[in-house]
Amino acid sequence: MNLYLLGFMATGKTTVGKELSAILQLPWVDLDHYLEQREGRTIPELFRDFGEEHFRNLEQQCLEDASKCSGQVVTTGGGVILRERNREMLKTTGFCITLTATPECIWNRVSTDSGRPLLQHDNPQERIKQLMEERSSYYAIADCTIDTTGLSVDDIVGNILTILSDRNLFGAVVKTK
Repeated sequence: MNLYLLGFMATGKTTVGKELSAILQLPWVDLDHYLEQREGRTIPELFRDFGEEHFRNLEQQCLEDASKCSGQVVTTGGGVILRERNREMLKTTGFCITLTATPECIWNRVSTDSGRPLLQHDNPQERIKQLMEERSSYYAIADCTIDTTGLSVDDIVGNILTILSDRNLFGAVVKTK
């Protein structure tokens, strides 16, 4: 079983996943990074040169690779949940946690990042709201959800460790003071 972190862009998946990996002493796989390494191109380049459909095919292949292993913390791209096959893989091979944040919080986190192909839009703030609304039912497949708005990485990680400990997953033990 893997621990999958799902959620919209800039909800903290990568930062939190890296920290969880260190604490739980489990390998960490960031699907976006894995995809870029495998393809030798950045995600914005893949979108620009081949389009979103091609990128989603590559993303699915990377998820298939990761799902063949067990005992990992896997951070996903925000759109990995768009395909039914991916949602099935996530649910059957791991415990899924969706990280959320308000559209305003997400915009604050990405407003200076030009490497977000889906936000190359006339009104990126409106695009964030639209995409979040379109994807909300897909993110709901997760076993639990954590709103990261206003939380520190330590707070988010602590919440996840409590959830894992309560469910006896991944050897997580929360120390009480």
